Amino acid sequence: MNLGHSRRVVRHGRRLLVVALVPVLTGCAAAGVRQQAIEAQQLNQVGLTSYGPGSRQNAPALSGVTLNGPQFSLSSALGKVVVINVWASWCDPCRAESPALARAAQHFAGQPVQFVGIDERDGNTQARAFVAATGIAYPNLVDGDGTLLGRLRVLPQAAVPSTLVLDRQGRVADRVIGAVTQTEIQSLVAALLKQS
Repeated sequence: MNLGHSRRVVRHGRRLLVVALVPVLTGCAAAGVRQQAIEAQQLNQVGLTSYGPGSRQNAPALSGVTLNGPQFSLSSALGKVVVINVWASWCDPCRAESPALARAAQHFAGQPVQFVGIDERDGNTQARAFVAATGIAYPNLVDGDGTLLGRLRVLPQAAVPSTLVLDRQGRVADRVIGAVTQTEIQSLVAALLKQS
């Protein structure tokens, strides 16, 4: 008799536990939705976003064929500050920023700095003409189908132009959505060169 009574108490206790957990779980789900909305807003934020050393994420392993034909792998630049610029010949802001990036790359020649472009959804003829006209001498990966941009999760998938600056450990230190200036990119790279 006592055994049956204790089973009812246990069952009743489980119901109370479930009822008590429902608001907690619902609150967690709402917090998760709010966090996703905040992250989406931050992802699409135009301009400069900088990440402190403790909050930097590793850049994905990018590799592929360049406009000039040879392969390029981001892993070959480990130990250097890396500037990754996403551009396209059909992008008007890219026409304005590309000569500035070419000058910045020349400014850091001989230093542990690697510039690399990602030519986004472009024709090779137009892209090569664009590179020649803007004076870009660094490697440019061909991304005809958006696969490389898709691997850069810290960038919106329509972000052309956009630029990432990686520290010497291959982590994303700075992100710029929109065109950059020569002064801006040189300042970001110089700051990372001072860090060990």
